[in-house]
Amino acid sequence: MKSIPIKSRKNTQLVSIGIAALAPTLAAVIGGAATGKTLDDWYLSLDKPKWNPPNWLFPVAWTFLFTMMGIASWLVWREGRSGNEKDLSTSSEAKTALKIYGIHLVFNTLWSIIFFGMRKLGWAFVELLVLWHLVVATIASFYRIKPVAGLMLIPYLLWTTFAGILNFMVWRMNRK
Repeated sequence: MKSIPIKSRKNTQLVSIGIAALAPTLAAVIGGAATGKTLDDWYLSLDKPKWNPPNWLFPVAWTFLFTMMGIASWLVWREGRSGNEKDLSTSSEAKTALKIYGIHLVFNTLWSIIFFGMRKLGWAFVELLVLWHLVVATIASFYRIKPVAGLMLIPYLLWTTFAGILNFMVWRMNRK
């Protein structure tokens, strides 16, 4: 990948922060579009366990989690810098970690499309199992580069675990 020349360190920081914020924001926007109004009708009509959180909690949790993802990815990028202050290039280890992170974001977005958009609860659960493993891989790869970046994603892993259990229960309770 070719380096993107940037005139100053301050500009490099601003561009990198923007990219780090844009990636999870894009995933959130696409996932939110897939969810659409299904929370108001279809999702409300499903049988759910008593411990299902209220709908208002999901955007609050996801805002926090996507923010942590963006910050963690930026820390990994910054830690993996090649030392050249005038471009956005990173070490091969950081590039690999950020590629895993990018793949994970695709799967994060796909879950909303499958669960809410396509209304395929079983397939969404299977997809979530893959996502869970990608979250673990992202945490591990981030941790090797910048431990705090990996640790910042632990709440996300916990939420994904909870979401997986909830997805499974909703699927099981609504099989017809």
